[in-house]
Parts: sequence; C-alpha cells; structure tokens
Amino acid sequence: MQKKLRILSANLWNGRVDPDGFVNLVESLSADVVAVQELSFDQAEALSACMPHGVLYPAANFVGMGVALR
Repeated sequence: MQKKLRILSANLWNGRVDPDGFVNLVESLSADVVAVQELSFDQAEALSACMPHGVLYPAANFVGMGVALR
C-alpha cells in the first residue's frame, strides 16, 4: 500500500486571507504539511489549532512565515 504526503503552500496576502476559510481549505485537502508566507497573527492562531506541530512566525509586515504539520 502506497501512502501519500499532502503538502500545501500558500501566500496569505499579509493577513488578507480569511483565517477560518483557510483552515477549512487545509482540512478539506487533508494536508499533512502547510507552508505559508505573509502569515498574520490571526491566521497563525487558526492554523495552529488544526495543525498543532511545526513552527509559525506571524508578523504584520509581509515577513510572517511558517511550516505547520499535522
């Protein structure tokens, strides 16, 4: 049996992407790894609730980034 690793990369537009909508997308795709750029504090909080592992560095000036893991 072959297992699949699902990786999602997303630019979150410096906080303009709806945090709950993004989490819904992550969950609907069954992502195992999520790499994000332009991550805001609200987005990081929502993402870490559904992807509890990894490292997120949110910021308010286009430099927020991180990798979240299931």
